[in-house]
Amino acid sequence: MTWPVSSQEARELREAEAAAQAEADAAPRHGRDCADGWLGEDDQGRPRPCLACRPHLDPNRDRP
Repeated sequence: MTWPVSSQEARELREAEAAAQAEADAAPRHGRDCADGWLGEDDQGRPRPCLACRPHLDPNRDRP
């Protein structure tokens, strides 16, 4: 890590860190079972989608 040279650089670094944290907070959270958007298989062997990663596959989603 390099130290900021000026107060302007320090402020820009703080703002960038805050923006990165806000983006991480806004990201959907889900369990460790998710593997590339899938949660394994159901009883019939069909893949189960992770609805946080693949919200378009949610059967309860409002459709136009």
